[in-house]
Amino acid sequence: MTEIKFTITGPPVPKARHKCTGRGGKMVAYTPAKTRKYEKHVGWAAFQAMSGYTLFTGAVFVKLLICLKRPKSLAKRVEFPIKRPDIDNYTKSLLDGMTGKVYVDDSQVVGCFQYKVFSLPERVEVYVTDSFPSPQSKLEEW
Repeated sequence: MTEIKFTITGPPVPKARHKCTGRGGKMVAYTPAKTRKYEKHVGWAAFQAMSGYTLFTGAVFVKLLICLKRPKSLAKRVEFPIKRPDIDNYTKSLLDGMTGKVYVDDSQVVGCFQYKVFSLPERVEVYVTDSFPSPQSKLEEW
């Protein structure tokens, strides 16, 4: 059983949609610079955490705690960040940033718990493991 825990500092950045532009009479799709920069930041944090470990080559399970700053205009009674960006867009940029640093490909992620909360400082807490309960035992519990 191997498990890795690390923190990605700074405000989380959701995965932005690909942009298209015309070059030489052809349409070219590209990832926006802000997304690319954040994925590199995630990759660097993951690379440092993986020091002394080899890449996961089998199925992995990921937990993400996405900590965001509470807007000043938001009422105190609002407990969770339920506005955009969606949690899956944060997850996409994080999983893509860890590709090649924690695991070979993000298709190896077979389970993922994600939490989006208000907390300072803004950051993402990451936990990756190759040991988790079998899906069959979870289905039997339901």
